[in-house]
Amino acid sequence: MKAQDLIKRHEGLSLTVYICPAGARTIGYGHNIDSRGLPAVFREYLETHGQITDEIAELLLKLDIKDAYDDCAKLYPRLCTFSEARQAALIDFLFNLGLNRAFGFKRANAAINQGNWQAAADEMKDSTWYRQVKSRGETIVKMIREG
Repeated sequence: MKAQDLIKRHEGLSLTVYICPAGARTIGYGHNIDSRGLPAVFREYLETHGQITDEIAELLLKLDIKDAYDDCAKLYPRLCTFSEARQAALIDFLFNLGLNRAFGFKRANAAINQGNWQAAADEMKDSTWYRQVKSRGETIVKMIREG
């Protein structure tokens, strides 16, 4: 499964602004407006129409996935050697948490960088994040474990 499909499944789509469980204004496929802002043309469209289009949501998602991939590459230097499933899981993980919070998963990150997928999955599962995100965590951990 590709990261884009995984994120879409976990985030769902909202063409109007909503407040996510973490308290941030969010739109599209989980685009955090408070931390990431909106490109001026999209912000103007939202202000004029009260919502965005499917096309704008797709463009925001592509930008967010690129950023999540870049963050993954910083955290996991051998990312491009991981299976497609593990790459997708880690991109979704970083998309959900952001780089700063993902840095806090020190033992999981060390295990990932060592290729110890079972330990990485166990560490991710033994976290507050896993308990909070429910099925998203289950899916990501399974993909990390099974590759």
